Amino acid sequence: MHLLWKQWYQRRVRGIDDAHKRGIDCRIYAVDLIGRGNSDWFDHPEDYKPEAFVRHLAVFIEVIRTQNKVEKVNYIGTSFGGMIGMGLFYGGFGSLINKIILNDVGATLEHGGLSRVEGKLSRKDVTFSGLDEAEQFFRESRKGLGTLSDDEWKFVTKCSVKKENDCQYCMKTDPKLHAMGEHKQSKSLWDFYARIDCPVLIIHGENSDILF
Repeated sequence: MHLLWKQWYQRRVRGIDDAHKRGIDCRIYAVDLIGRGNSDWFDHPEDYKPEAFVRHLAVFIEVIRTQNKVEKVNYIGTSFGGMIGMGLFYGGFGSLINKIILNDVGATLEHGGLSRVEGKLSRKDVTFSGLDEAEQFFRESRKGLGTLSDDEWKFVTKCSVKKENDCQYCMKTDPKLHAMGEHKQSKSLWDFYARIDCPVLIIHGENSDILF
């Protein structure tokens, strides 16, 4: 089985490194979309549009299909990753997907949760004097990740920041991503969700403030 795993807005591909350890028996593909992780950044903030991410992901899926001689892939999308998954169907790329799991995202999203995520994205100047300070930041701001061990928090930190200079670390996220727009009200994605024409599973986190 070929599984494409797209994380939430600020999560990097290394966040699913231990998936096989958790009993997932398949070939897993993950991608840092432009502006995140180790991928390049757009020169202009206005280029960060959902349709651009959808097109990039569709190309990536085509590469998977060609290299492995498969017709479709299964898709897991968390939060923004799930929105991009729905966008694949809305944009006419639904034939690439066999089954889809939407994790903490669906047809209607809550204003409060969206504003919280936007608040994180708007912090354009976040820097850290060292990995210990960065880890403390993630422990406080990523409590929704659940109960992680000390080693797991260190792993999250290591995969989320990069050394900016001799004395500072910064996020592996383009600050220009905040330009994608503000969420002043709850958001309906029914037009996107209605285009899904394959088996779909929606997962609602116990303490989620995003999925309505």
